[in-house]
Amino acid sequence: MPHTDAVDPSTALANIVLPELDGIFRPGEVHAIEICVATHEGDELDPVQDVLELTLTVGPGSEAFGTAVWQSVVMARWTTTQMRWRLRSDLVDFAADRSFGWGEERG
Repeated sequence: MPHTDAVDPSTALANIVLPELDGIFRPGEVHAIEICVATHEGDELDPVQDVLELTLTVGPGSEAFGTAVWQSVVMARWTTTQMRWRLRSDLVDFAADRSFGWGEERG
């Protein structure tokens, strides 16, 4: 995907989210995936913008993780590769900090 003006949930799931989940988590570790469109009202630091929000339930304790996969203003000119890199970074940080992360319990 080249630069995008808008990213729909199906495209984000197929081209951004699933490839990164497959590269980080083992089969059976991801219990639920939710991706939805939300409008953030903005504040003094962030603009009003549409956002694709990702929520995962992961690991033996069904721990929750959430992040923005795409933001209409902040990431308006990002490529799929840039969005995947950001998501991968967020997912690695999340997994490493959890009880099922890359420590002894993960094996």
